Amino acid sequence: HYAIRTKPEQEMWFMACKNPENPSLRDAYAIVWQPAPDNKVKGTIYMITSPRPSNFDRVFDNSKKVFKIEGRVDANIKDSLYNIYIANSYDALNAVGDDDYVACVPVINKRFEYQTELDRPMVGRLRCIFPDGELCSAWIDLDFVPGETYHITVHNGYYDDDEDYERRVGRYSGKSLINSEVVVDTVAVIDDFETEAPVVSEYATPQPKRNNNLMQQPTPLQKMQIEAKGKAFEAKMEAIKASYAALAALKPFIDLKTLAGTDGYFAQITKQNKELDADFHELIKWLEGFVPDVQKPDFLGTGYKELLKFYTEQNQGFTELIKACGVLPKTAQKTQKELNKLIEKNMAEMSNIIAGGK
Repeated sequence: HYAIRTKPEQEMWFMACKNPENPSLRDAYAIVWQPAPDNKVKGTIYMITSPRPSNFDRVFDNSKKVFKIEGRVDANIKDSLYNIYIANSYDALNAVGDDDYVACVPVINKRFEYQTELDRPMVGRLRCIFPDGELCSAWIDLDFVPGETYHITVHNGYYDDDEDYERRVGRYSGKSLINSEVVVDTVAVIDDFETEAPVVSEYATPQPKRNNNLMQQPTPLQKMQIEAKGKAFEAKMEAIKASYAALAALKPFIDLKTLAGTDGYFAQITKQNKELDADFHELIKWLEGFVPDVQKPDFLGTGYKELLKFYTEQNQGFTELIKACGVLPKTAQKTQKELNKLIEKNMAEMSNIIAGGK
């Protein structure tokens, strides 16, 4: 693989067509560019000749050294590219830089595919690039095993893993380079409450019945899913901050009395906050199943406080904006009204949890 898009701010277009002289080859024409001073752009044009994918795939499919990912993307999300990172160990993978990917795989018709030849198991990471070129703050880590194919479906903030793969050669197999510890379902003792004996299984499974005074430990799969949801929630918070930053950058170019031309920004912020709230409550639902009733006020209350702080800071910004502008445009009023609704709703929910009424 030859990486021609090497920076997140770069744009890339490419076209592939059959080589006119050798039908077993294809020619890929690509252009990569990025903004440059004086309203110019700086770019490079490439012409790369390579084996046609159909011929290349047949050679790969016959190799026992090939690791392959066959992925699907949920119809409701707009992932356009995936960076692939590979390392010899999990520590080394976590030290890899954002731009140190080995391949950038396009999503075509909500599907993507990657394959590589390996001499031994390694660890890898999938990280999405959104249509605007932004690199997602969340990612998916996998064991890359020669001769194996990993099937994955990516949703908004989580993914469906390949359980058969994980049991045979991945996280639950005892061979994983990511999770090398023995997987055990455990319960922790809170004060002097009785606890059932730990259950040891081939791979962790949720326990349908438990004592509400005991902490239920999530299985490795559940822990991964919770972490993915948490990272998706954090990414949405950062996206909202970025929207406000983009809005602030317009200050020298707009009339502060009318805020003309800002409707799209406020509409986007309204939508982002609604999505953030939905993600937060989805994460809370996952977490509360593992938290004993006696700990919910403190544990879940902390999450609500952080969310309310984020909403309140935004609302304070609107108060300052009103002082500067006098009257806000309708879209900005709608955004502030939505923030107030979210604050009131979450304040009530937090009060119920703290009062033990949940």
